[in-house]
Order: sequence, then C-alpha cells, then structure tokens
Amino acid sequence: MERDWVLARDSKALAWPALTFTAGVWSVFLDAVRAGELHNP
Repeated sequence: MERDWVLARDSKALAWPALTFTAGVWSVFLDAVRAGELHNP
C-alpha cells in the first residue's frame, strides 16, 4: 500500500514537467505546421 502511494505521488510530481514539456513541443510543432501551410498552401 505504501509503495503504491509513493508511486502515485512520484508520478504526480513527474506529470507536470512532462505535461509542460509536451505542451511546449506541441506548440512548436503546430507553429511549424502553420508556417509550412502559410508558405506552401
């Protein structure tokens, strides 16, 4: 039980950096796609 609680706590601690990193990658990717679409419709 304790181990599960620690794992849940650690995964929550890791979730925010992972989410912000993924959001940053997605925004950069979408900006690149948008720029590509603007130059090559």
